[in-house]
Amino acid sequence: MNYFKSFKQRCKTNQQANEEPSQLLILCMNCQEYIRYDQTNKHTLVCTQVTKNIDHIDKTFSLLEENHFKLQKIRMSLMEKQNNILALRLIRIIELVIQISTIGNVEISCCQSYLAEINQIKYIPKSSLNLSLYIERIQVLIEQKIQILRGNLDIKQEQDNQLSSQSKFKNVIAQDSQSNQYSNKVYCLSADQQDTNSVSKDQLLEQINKKIQECNTLKREQQHYNNLINQNLQKSKSPKWMNIEPTQVFIPRQLHKKMQTQQVPLKMNAKSEILTNISTNDYGFLEEQSRKCDSQSQRLFYSKLLKLKLQSSKLSQAQQLSAVILWDEAQKLKLGQQDFDAFLKAAIQNPNKYLNNQF
Repeated sequence: MNYFKSFKQRCKTNQQANEEPSQLLILCMNCQEYIRYDQTNKHTLVCTQVTKNIDHIDKTFSLLEENHFKLQKIRMSLMEKQNNILALRLIRIIELVIQISTIGNVEISCCQSYLAEINQIKYIPKSSLNLSLYIERIQVLIEQKIQILRGNLDIKQEQDNQLSSQSKFKNVIAQDSQSNQYSNKVYCLSADQQDTNSVSKDQLLEQINKKIQECNTLKREQQHYNNLINQNLQKSKSPKWMNIEPTQVFIPRQLHKKMQTQQVPLKMNAKSEILTNISTNDYGFLEEQSRKCDSQSQRLFYSKLLKLKLQSSKLSQAQQLSAVILWDEAQKLKLGQQDFDAFLKAAIQNPNKYLNNQF
């Protein structure tokens, strides 16, 4: 009996263990998260789907490596074919492609393709927060890599320009030395015997002067390139707030004179302003003042008419009076502001006069 009781208790404990979630946690090597032991199968399905999307990123770089390997194989096979113009041309194309890949333009395009793929992966639903953080971190690192590659390309271009200017300068110096040797030989021959085909002294002097001018121009170009490179290096080393150029402030001549002569504050009375305006014969100013007065009197006229209409009953004919017609009549009669009240009261008491056009 005791045996059967113990067996039943064991069965109950096993059922409870199967029903309750396990407290044992296991680290996933893919997403670096701790998962419960009873959910490992579900998590492996999700994790493998995510890894497929991540593995898709490495396709571009693998394709570049395959292309590089294939190009080298084709080059080795073409080298065996001798005296073939097409083979030589293809070898030259392969060398140029490999040279471009070493410069860094291919790396930039590869990084840009990485960015495009990562932007696509961003919109795919993720199973964990760590994975989304990893993707954002990868995106930031790729953008930094693109900036570094572009900076290296700019430095290489500047160095190439400097080397090309130096090579030009060396070639010109070599040509000058050759021309000087040739001129010395010509002088020696002309002293011994006069040849009709020999070059004259004036032409040689002109050639030498031209070469000297070319040397001077190349020296100036080299100095200009060196100055540009030094400026770029200083800008890259110094912080951004140091690179801001000082802005020049241009003051007009009239304001400058006013600033020199103006020592007393310009505060004038209303009488002096009126006198100055009249003395300058500013007709436009007087017209504007008259318009302002008209508008003020018109506003006062309309406000008084509105008050009288509000005081009268809503059913009276005075509500139908037009303010424009009354204002025109007041202007014809040349009424002042003090006469508006009497005129408007008479119009409201006898509205038929203005409604039937009897005025």
